Amino acid sequence: MDLQVQRGGRRFTTSAYLERLKRRQLSAIGEKWEDLVPIRLEIDHEGWKLRDTFTWNASDDLTSHDEFSKNLCEDYGLPESSFVPLVREAIQAQISEYLSAKTSSVDGTLTRTNPELRINIKLDITVGAMNLLDQFDWDILDETSSPEDFAAAFAADLGLAGEFKTAIAHSIREQVEVHLRSLALAGHPFDGTEVLDDELKGAFLPGVQRLSVTRVGQEVEDHTPRLLQLTEAEVDRQERDRERDSKRKKRQTRGR
Repeated sequence: MDLQVQRGGRRFTTSAYLERLKRRQLSAIGEKWEDLVPIRLEIDHEGWKLRDTFTWNASDDLTSHDEFSKNLCEDYGLPESSFVPLVREAIQAQISEYLSAKTSSVDGTLTRTNPELRINIKLDITVGAMNLLDQFDWDILDETSSPEDFAAAFAADLGLAGEFKTAIAHSIREQVEVHLRSLALAGHPFDGTEVLDDELKGAFLPGVQRLSVTRVGQEVEDHTPRLLQLTEAEVDRQERDRERDSKRKKRQTRGR
């Protein structure tokens, strides 16, 4: 038996858990600066497949990882005895990895005195049978740019459902974090100097010049959002491709 549960892009906690938090606790959480960590759950266990993405506020020291995991399992109807520890450990590991990279090298001191470090964000998001494809530039050092605000405007412009909005924001944060973590691991000082690592340097876009601010020709088509209606067979094939890609990335991580 292969049972699968999946949902994309929730905001750091389930509705059930929010209802159980006291009003005082929610007020305290709201007063803190949000430091959102993209969390991705890909857990296969005892015939179950759990797939979920959401963001977790690393500044929130009131929300219990264990209680959240229990409520997530309750929402999905997952066996708590086996899945709660797996969900909790996955969340804690990703938060720890995020904070470790941030503390060791970035140290939360990114300022606009640093030059741009632009990357190409690629969106490939499927909700139901609708597939969204797009790409655009993003400066990973610009902390004033909110993925959530961008995603809200993007989704509104295209008339997309709320699930797309949260999935877009999560995808942006996830890709930004990968690049920041890679820079931190390579010892980049984040002091305005150029990226010296040859392999990493190629992951960043060249500086914007006056004559290059307008896209022309094929670039226009490549940077225009596309919405595709997938058949059931295409959805299944896409899921299999993502499963293979996920397993490949896990093997690469273990090999480091």
